[in-house]
Amino acid sequence: MNRSPASAAWIDSEWVTLGRHPVRLKCTRGFPTERTRRVAELVAVAIDNNLSARARLVDVTAQGDAYVISIGTTFEKDRVAAPHLEVGHWPRCSAWRPS
Repeated sequence: MNRSPASAAWIDSEWVTLGRHPVRLKCTRGFPTERTRRVAELVAVAIDNNLSARARLVDVTAQGDAYVISIGTTFEKDRVAAPHLEVGHWPRCSAWRPS
């Protein structure tokens, strides 16, 4: 059995499906927590209600108290709802800090 650090890379992440979003949850320190799952659920609902049907939540990474959220879309009008997204690039990252 291979015990190299590369073979253990999966330990810090988990794949979940939230509605139509297959999402990778990742933590820089340890395994994804319930708080990381809740952040992903909240972002998935926000995407479903504010962006096009083509927009997908791709990745949520916990980095201490901040979260890096990756959203992918190919629909130009998503830029109106979220001007910081770059349409056509899969995924686009933005940082978010919970209060």
